[in-house]
Amino acid sequence: MREKAVAGRMVKEKLHFVFCVVVLSWCAMTSVCLSVDYVTARQPALSDMHNEYAQVIERNAPADSIRLAQQRVAVLDRFTSRLLEGLAACHSASSRQLLGDVLADTLASVPTPKAPARRTQPIPDPLVLFAECAELFDPPLDTSALSAKDAETLRSYLQSAVAAAMAETWKLGKGVSLSSERFTANTVIGLSMVLPLLHTPDKEWSEKTTEALPGWLRETTRAGIAEWFCIRAGRPRAAWHLSRHGPDASARSTDLLAYLESGGDHMLSVGNLPAALACCRAGSDVATESKDDARALEFCLKGADCLQRSGYPDEAAGELDKVLARHSSSDRYGELVVRQLKHLYSAEQFDTTRSKAEAALADKRLSQWRRQLVYLLWLTARRTADEKAIVKWQSDFLEHYPQHAWSAEIHFHWGMRSFVDSDYASAQQQFALVRKQFPNSESAETVEQFESRVLALGLVAVDEKTGLWMRGRGDRVKKEGVEK
Repeated sequence: MREKAVAGRMVKEKLHFVFCVVVLSWCAMTSVCLSVDYVTARQPALSDMHNEYAQVIERNAPADSIRLAQQRVAVLDRFTSRLLEGLAACHSASSRQLLGDVLADTLASVPTPKAPARRTQPIPDPLVLFAECAELFDPPLDTSALSAKDAETLRSYLQSAVAAAMAETWKLGKGVSLSSERFTANTVIGLSMVLPLLHTPDKEWSEKTTEALPGWLRETTRAGIAEWFCIRAGRPRAAWHLSRHGPDASARSTDLLAYLESGGDHMLSVGNLPAALACCRAGSDVATESKDDARALEFCLKGADCLQRSGYPDEAAGELDKVLARHSSSDRYGELVVRQLKHLYSAEQFDTTRSKAEAALADKRLSQWRRQLVYLLWLTARRTADEKAIVKWQSDFLEHYPQHAWSAEIHFHWGMRSFVDSDYASAQQQFALVRKQFPNSESAETVEQFESRVLALGLVAVDEKTGLWMRGRGDRVKKEGVEK
């Protein structure tokens, strides 16, 4: 019996050894296949067109479209090679995981051959790769300066180059995705979607474009992953078409506007502001095409907010220009004007803010928004240190809106200016108004802190008879001290 057990153990060891060798050999062989140089691989697909393409380049070399086409071909070659390297890295990671699983499921005591040490290729982020080239591929190729024949040759060559790149990427991506764990599978699908998204603008993405994707990418689970990649990459229309092939296809809304609205809200909630902005802009365009002005306006306002939060207030103001003219007679016209002025103020375009706000004050349609306009003019005057305008607009606001919460801030800053000018009576008067009329305001709390500080530092003294402030400690009352 003992001899049989020993013999059985030896058989298991041999089988295990052979299996490990087979796995390692498979990993090595497929790695070699994945490392084929792309530029060499795509030559047969373009060989028939290369001479014609070269002649078009030679005839039209100075044209902008020729320079752009050459850039795209060069970038496409390098970029596709990087995609294939990324797929190879995903494959290597999956191979190591597969071998680890095999070893974990077998006898721990069985000696196992080790794979030779190899340098691990980092797995790229598909979103980063996509963002690197999106700007180059976004503008349409203007071939108006070329003859009709040359323009068609140029477009055909680029089309064939992209088709060859996608075919090579999809071929390798399919093989890697079949053996990938979920982490690498997500990356593989993202890498496989980069070229289609670069080649087809989001506005032109259709169900036909989706059907042109390989079948393995449109499989239910992978379509869901591809959808998620598209919406994060700022391609919401492509994401919507893919959602109809995903795991929740039956539950997804067939209304594109509803999808764009929910997608934008979700991207905003997770902090992906560029993707949220892409959803808003797409929604605004679709709603405008459908003549749904109300929804177009909502998308536009959300888009402007995304730009503001992303640190681009000047672009946020420009975003509202798209709808201001169309809504000049709308009930929301005043809201749009004030929002745009706030964006301009945030962008520190003070001259434009002032001129537009003063023009808006004279517009009878905006009479209900007078308070906001005067307050913005006061803020702008402060930022530009226009003393005459400061006095004008603070007096205007306090005269017409003395009980409004913004008056507390105006009284406080009036008092601070008076204090710096050593007009202590005026400063005390303004601070007293803040404490009395707006006791729960932030300005009232700031006044108390400021008064305590200047008294503790001896910057002012209090007259025991009148309770009024007077200069403390000689000439130490200075603007710098107050600002500190």
